Amino acid sequence: NYELNDLINTRAVLESCSYFIGAKITNQRLVDRLDYLSNYDALTGAKNRNALLTAVEELTWGTESVGVVFVDVNGLKKINDTQGQAAGDEVLRLVARQLSTEYGAGNVYREGGDEFVAILPGIGYDEFARRQEGLLARLAKEQRQVASMGFEWCADPHGVAEAIRSADMRMYRAKAAYYCQLGLQ
Repeated sequence: NYELNDLINTRAVLESCSYFIGAKITNQRLVDRLDYLSNYDALTGAKNRNALLTAVEELTWGTESVGVVFVDVNGLKKINDTQGQAAGDEVLRLVARQLSTEYGAGNVYREGGDEFVAILPGIGYDEFARRQEGLLARLAKEQRQVASMGFEWCADPHGVAEAIRSADMRMYRAKAAYYCQLGLQ
């Protein structure tokens, strides 16, 4: 049996508590959003360069082999210039979706601009080579080559940063061959 005074005090305490609980929920949502924005690319939904650097650092402490796929979109500037920025953005999203489907969304990073990296921790050489051949065979059936790719596998995760650089160089060789084939180089 509360007295009227106790009812007013109880109400004030509950209102104060609800304010602090609401503020805590709002702050947690903001922290979650900031965490997402600091690790994911807003355009493609792929992980971003910050997340890539963190993953590389974590992998160097591991013991599992790592496969790396470095991807660069072909002709993005021409697409943007002739079809508009929205068309270029759609190509970037398409490449991110294809890589996520092939390698898992948690393994795909937008390194920057029109470059993507897929990192496959714990994959054996034979499995990595099989997946590479399968992907290249599927892409060969398409009418146009949307992206150039470089592949590198390393048994020692301490060399993952070097493997990324090597895959990047292989991608540039593939890109040069692509443009040479078009008669543009």
